[in-house]
Amino acid sequence: RDDKFANFVGQPERISFASGDLLILFTDGITEARDNKMEEFGFERLKEIVRRLRKTDSRLIAETLVQQVKAFTGNKIDDDYSILVIKFL
Repeated sequence: RDDKFANFVGQPERISFASGDLLILFTDGITEARDNKMEEFGFERLKEIVRRLRKTDSRLIAETLVQQVKAFTGNKIDDDYSILVIKFL
């Protein structure tokens, strides 16, 4: 990338995590997935699913998120998607 990249990324910060914290990384293919009315899955739906499943294991959270996005879109996600759930012990 060129010198402009630093303008978008900013300076690195340190983040501390405690036992039980979750770090969820996902691409826009998750939140921007659309249903047949062109409504996006959105960040609020994602947060609600994570809030409901936060005490379960990370694999179940990731699998449920993908299942819920597929159910929302009628099993057709038009964009690529990735999700990584990390649970701190």
